[in-house]
Amino acid sequence: MIWTIILIVVSVYLLIRVSELAKRLETLESTMGNNLRGVVSTDAVLLARESAYVKSADANIEASLAPSPAPAPSYTPVVVESGEEKSARWLGWVGVIMLLLGASFFLKYAFDNGYIGPMGQVAIGIIAGIVSIGIGQKLREKYLNYSDILLGAGVGILYFSIYAGFAFYNPAVIAQPVAFMLMILVTALSMVIAIAGNTMGIAIIGVVGGFMTPMLLSTGENHEVTLSLYLLMLNVGVLSVSWFTKWVKLNYLTFIGTVMVFGGWMGSFYWRDPEGQLALTFFFLTMFFLVFLANSILHHLTRKEASSSGDLILICLNAMGYMGVCYSILEPQHHDVLGFFALVLAALYLIISYVAYAAEKRDRTLNLTLPGIAVVFLSIAIPLQLTEYWISIAWLAESLVLVYVGLLLKEKPIQVFGYIVLVLGMLSMLGEVAKIRNVSFSDITSALTPVMNMGFFLLLLGVAVFYVLAWFYGKNEATMSDRKKIIAVFLVLANLLTIYAFTTEVAQKYFQDIAQVQHQAQLDISKEAQYGGQNTGGYVNYGNNATSLQVDVLQNRSSTVTTVLWALYATLLLVIGFMRRMRVLRLFGLIFFFVTACRVFIYVWEQGPLYRIFSTIAVGVIALSAAFLYAKYKDRIKEVIYD
Repeated sequence: MIWTIILIVVSVYLLIRVSELAKRLETLESTMGNNLRGVVSTDAVLLARESAYVKSADANIEASLAPSPAPAPSYTPVVVESGEEKSARWLGWVGVIMLLLGASFFLKYAFDNGYIGPMGQVAIGIIAGIVSIGIGQKLREKYLNYSDILLGAGVGILYFSIYAGFAFYNPAVIAQPVAFMLMILVTALSMVIAIAGNTMGIAIIGVVGGFMTPMLLSTGENHEVTLSLYLLMLNVGVLSVSWFTKWVKLNYLTFIGTVMVFGGWMGSFYWRDPEGQLALTFFFLTMFFLVFLANSILHHLTRKEASSSGDLILICLNAMGYMGVCYSILEPQHHDVLGFFALVLAALYLIISYVAYAAEKRDRTLNLTLPGIAVVFLSIAIPLQLTEYWISIAWLAESLVLVYVGLLLKEKPIQVFGYIVLVLGMLSMLGEVAKIRNVSFSDITSALTPVMNMGFFLLLLGVAVFYVLAWFYGKNEATMSDRKKIIAVFLVLANLLTIYAFTTEVAQKYFQDIAQVQHQAQLDISKEAQYGGQNTGGYVNYGNNATSLQVDVLQNRSSTVTTVLWALYATLLLVIGFMRRMRVLRLFGLIFFFVTACRVFIYVWEQGPLYRIFSTIAVGVIALSAAFLYAKYKDRIKEVIYD
C-alpha cells in the first residue's frame, strides 16, 4: 500500500513538473520569435533611402530603378538544449523505463492468471511496440524530444516482446531461428529510424539490442560460425552508420559489445576443444581486429580529420586485445610462431603509420601512436622468437635504431621509445651476464677465461651502445638545447659500465682461483682420510691453515689489482678529457681518482703488509706522475684545449 501511495505522489509531482517545463518552454519560444522579428537589416534601410531619392528625381527612372525588397536576414538558429529541456528528456526516459517495467509486469500477470494466452501476450507486446514507433514518427515534426522517447520505447518493447516469446513460455511461442531474425530486423529498423531522424539515442538502443540478441536467444549450444558472422555483420553495419553520421560513441559501444559477446563465447566453448577451433577462432579474431583498426584511422586518411583521444584509446585497446587473445590461443601448441606473429603486427603498424603520416602530417599524436605500437610489437617479438643473450643484443640494436630515427625526424617521443627499449636491453644484458657467471661459480670445471668470455663481451657491447648514443647526439647539433647534458649522461654511463666490466672480471678470475684451491684442499683431505687411517687429524689442521693462507693471498691480489686498475683508468680518463676537451671526462676521472684513493684507505688495513705497501705506493706514483705530466706540459695542454 505504501508503495502505491509513493508512486501516486511521484506521478503527481512529475506531472506538475512537466506542465511547468512546458510553460517555460513556450515562453522561451515566443521570446525568441519576437527577437527574430525585430531584426532589421542595415542593407534594407540603405536601399529604402536610395529608393526615396530616386523617386523624387524622376518618376520614370524610379519605376525602372526601384530596388527590390531587401532579402530577409539569414539566421540559422543554434539549437542549445536548456536545463528544462534536459530535465524533460530525462523525465521522458524515466517514463520509458517505467513503461517497460509495466509491460513486463502486465505480461507476467496476464500469463499467471490465464487472462491472455501466450500468443496473445506476445502479439500485444509487438503491436504496442509498433504503435509506439508509429506515434513517435507522427509527432516528430512538432515534438522532437518526445518523439525520440516514444521511438526508443517502441524499439525496446519489440526487443522485449520477441525475447519473451522465445524464453518465457514452454513451449516457446517464437522459435529460436525466427526470434533471431526478428531481432535482427528490429536492430536494422532502429538504425534506419536513427539515421532518418538524426537521433543517436535510438541507434544506441539498437546497438545494445543487437549485441544482447545472441546472449538472450542462446540455446547453450556452440555455433561459432553463426555467432561470428552475425557479429561481423553487426560491426560493419553499426560502424558504417557511425562513419556517415559521425556518432563516435557507437564505435566504443560496438567494441565493448564485441569483446563481451565473443569473449563470453570463448569462455564457454573455445577451451573445450582449443585445437579443433583454433583456425576459425584466429580468423574471426583477425577480422574483428582489422574492422576496428580500419574504422579508427579511416577518417584520418580520407577526411583529413584529427584523431581524438577516443580514437587513440580504441587503437591501443584493439592492438593489445588482439595480441593478448591470440597469444593465449597460440601459446599452448604453437609457441614457435608467436615471435613471427608479433613481428608481422609490428610491420603492419609500421606500414599504416607511414600511410597515415603521408596522408596527414599535422596529426602528430596519431603519427606517433602508430609507430609506438609497432615498436612495442617489435620489442615483444624479440624475446618470443630469440633466446638467451640474443634477446639483449636485439633490444640494444633496436634502441640504437629508434634513437637515431627520433633524432633524424626530430621527434622526442621516438627517442623516448628508444630509451625504454635501451633500459630493457641493459637489464636483460646484466641478467645474462649474471647467469653466465653463476654457472662458473657453481661448477669449477666450467671456469671462464678472463676477458675472453661471453659475459665480458656483452658488457663491452653495452659500453659501445652508450658511446654510439653519445656520438649520435654529438652529430645532431640542432636536435635540442640540452643535448650536451644527454651526451654527458651517456658518457658517464659508458664509463661506469666499463669500470663494472673490468672490476667484476678481476673478481671473477680470483674467485675461480680461490674455488679451485678450496676444491683441491677438499680432495687432498679426502685422500688422506681414506689412506691415512687414524693419523689424519694433524694433516687436516695443516691443510686448512695452508688453504686459508692461500685464500688470503688471492684475496689480497684481487684487491690490489682492482686498485691499480682503477687508478690507471682514472688517469686515462683525465688524459682523454684534457686531450679531447671533454670536461665531463676530466671531472669524472678526477672524482674516480678520489674514489680510488678512498678505497685504498678503506681496504688497505685488511691486506697483508706487502700488498698494503704496494697498493699505496702504486696509487701514489700514478697520481704524482699524472700531476708531473700536467705541470710539465701544461702549456701544450692549454694550447690543445684552447686552440
